[in-house]
Amino acid sequence: VALHPSIATFSSPTSPHVWAVETYFGGFSALSDGTNTYQFLSGVLGAAGNGVAAQFEGAYFLYDSQGVASGSAASANWQCVTAASSTRTYTTTSVAASTSANTKLRVELDKSAAEARFYINGTLVATHTTNLTSASCRPAAQIIKSAGTTARTVFMDYYRFEWQR
Repeated sequence: VALHPSIATFSSPTSPHVWAVETYFGGFSALSDGTNTYQFLSGVLGAAGNGVAAQFEGAYFLYDSQGVASGSAASANWQCVTAASSTRTYTTTSVAASTSANTKLRVELDKSAAEARFYINGTLVATHTTNLTSASCRPAAQIIKSAGTTARTVFMDYYRFEWQR
């Protein structure tokens, strides 16, 4: 899944507000492994493009069980990421990605509080105050396949973007 990058690109705010992206889904068709490796990202991503380039700016959840993304942990658990000018801050949560569990991921990039808040199923799992982007961004959810030929699917129920003043 990748939302078209020109549909909802927005710039860094001049007045305080919160960008929030919420994804609710029922899991993956199969988890990433050494043969069929992928990353899944959901949140506010850089407007520079899709794939790896989008990870250089933003605030997003990352599933990267093989540690393919620069600086990420090889973990089956969700990671929370803030990125500014290619410098990233990571927090690995205690919540594992799944092929069957319904999961709600919510990222709030709060410019007035100078922080990004990450929620899984309504529970705050991380707060970042470093590497908050000032670049143009867009709401996005995407799979980046890095190895293998077997298709991977995300079973997504809804995807919501909010802008709060």
